[in-house]
Amino acid sequence: MRRYGGPAAGLVVAALLTVLSGGCDKGAAAAPTEPPPRTYAASAAGGACQLLDFAVINETLGVTFDIAGAASKDHTFTCAITKAGSTYPDLTFSLAATGSDPTIYKQALVPKSATSVSGLGKVAYRTTSAASGQRGPRVEVGWLAGEKAMVLRYTFAKDATAEDATTLTPKLVALAKKIAFANI
Repeated sequence: MRRYGGPAAGLVVAALLTVLSGGCDKGAAAAPTEPPPRTYAASAAGGACQLLDFAVINETLGVTFDIAGAASKDHTFTCAITKAGSTYPDLTFSLAATGSDPTIYKQALVPKSATSVSGLGKVAYRTTSAASGQRGPRVEVGWLAGEKAMVLRYTFAKDATAEDATTLTPKLVALAKKIAFANI
């Protein structure tokens, strides 16, 4: 019978076994069985979501979102953002091409109960609405920027209060201004 390798081969095999087994009994962590979940930027959804950023939203509103979806029809583009596994809160953003001037915009698109917002587009408003059905109160900021009408709306979960909406309103206005500035 012929033998291969001799004593040197034995040393190589012993060294290889030592390296391969090293640390296995020393509390080494097992390899994860599932890959970590992937996270994508809001802009990856396309459409109006390209103007939104999860980090900026979190920094401005103090709310973390992680799911974004976009849609478009004709000259209107929308983005809906929420938390995985939750219906509310949500943040929606829409922009539509319009030929209206500030006077027509105010008459046709600004809700009667709205309050004017300065420093945002040609004309801007903010408004809140009460909880209804399965959702909580809403805060809405709308503005006319160039040839585009934009609306940013935050909808709370059902257990939120009108005071929560009042507290969020200046933060949503600040987010709208960041979006408008980035869209110049």
